[in-house]
Amino acid sequence: MKTILTAVAALAFAIPAFAQDEEVEIPIDEAPDVVRATAEANAQGRAFDGVLRQIEDGEEMYEFVGTKDDGLGFAVEVFADGTLWETAEEITLEQVPEPAAAVFAAELPGFEPEIIEKNTRDGGALVVYEFEGERDGAVIEAEVHEDGSNFGIVGDEG
Repeated sequence: MKTILTAVAALAFAIPAFAQDEEVEIPIDEAPDVVRATAEANAQGRAFDGVLRQIEDGEEMYEFVGTKDDGLGFAVEVFADGTLWETAEEITLEQVPEPAAAVFAAELPGFEPEIIEKNTRDGGALVVYEFEGERDGAVIEAEVHEDGSNFGIVGDEG
């Protein structure tokens, strides 16, 4: 149970790229069938630990979360109509491609993220890396595209 709660808490904190209006953990079988089907089809054969029903910017979504064999988290986010928003997985800094890692290091020198996520959107056409952690008491969320473009800081650097 601790693993489930840790994964849900970590991914709920980590994945959102926009403001959340509401978030409630629900039993997996309470997610709509079309939503569950999309999530399962994009889970790469992995089991889910839980699901969060979210209202983000007025849009209903479901975030299915789980734990990979390496102990790191993963998630599949699906709109209420069954459309896939993104897949996300926690990764290590060594797994970030060099162009994205180089931009991150140049823009936030010395910052050591607590969580790094690889978010895949648009059927794999867009891969965004998110780096999250604290610096000087402020939460920082930075993201950069796989090719090193579109670097941005989402959180307040303090």
